[in-house]
Amino acid sequence: MLAETAQAAASLLIYDPQTRFVSIYVVADFLGLAKSTVYDAAHSGEICEGVPVVKVGRRYLVATTHLRALAGGEK
Repeated sequence: MLAETAQAAASLLIYDPQTRFVSIYVVADFLGLAKSTVYDAAHSGEICEGVPVVKVGRRYLVATTHLRALAGGEK
């Protein structure tokens, strides 16, 4: 699973129309932060300014377009 998460995080900079949302695990790896730090931030409704979180059931998801914009990539 760790290799899949790292691969998903790295692929965020490459536009993939099929990947619209990613999990907190992928976001944490992408930002280089601990999962607990990202979960704590997700409880407020956004990871950081301009990066909203969607809660679906017990899962938190983040739109890839917001992460690409944060990294300075294309939307």
